[in-house]
Amino acid sequence: MFVKDSLRKKIRDQRSTLSENKLNNLSTAIFNQWCNLQVTLKYSNIALYYPFKNEACTLRIMKSLHAQCKKVFLPKIQQNNLLIFAEYNDCTQLAKNQLGILEPQNSSYIKSEELDIVIMPCVGFNKQFYRLGMGGGYYDRTFAQDKSTIFIGLAYDFQFTNYSFQENHDIEMHYIITDKKIIENLF
Repeated sequence: MFVKDSLRKKIRDQRSTLSENKLNNLSTAIFNQWCNLQVTLKYSNIALYYPFKNEACTLRIMKSLHAQCKKVFLPKIQQNNLLIFAEYNDCTQLAKNQLGILEPQNSSYIKSEELDIVIMPCVGFNKQFYRLGMGGGYYDRTFAQDKSTIFIGLAYDFQFTNYSFQENHDIEMHYIITDKKIIENLF
């Protein structure tokens, strides 16, 4: 646990120093990597996250998905610390949750097992295709039994770590997209 906490602090501190210009450049590069990957995937329902505290930006991806008539969903934390996913479009009202993250309000929901792809934020990631999240375990709990959804971690290349920080309850990513590359888990 100490390794995870230490890594989170180090990477979040580094991420917090990114200028708006650098964030814009990194977001463009990640969007371009997504465009390269998405043509190889079959999907209709896709979950993303609303970016928070200099996380890899998903806003261009969302706009592109809407233009392709894909259904986009954002996570919402429930009382039981699991995630539900609400449809998101230009008319969706957003409000900050208890962590300060924007969540959809008054939207229709989808069962997590009906999602084809889930794009998750990463504080860090390793070569074993595990993501280091914020520490709440929301995604890991929600998708613990899921074997059909494609999990994609989104991160900046500098967020890579050589540490094997994963625990038994952590879920493995199928892909990790960074500003420099797409890494595929060949399982």
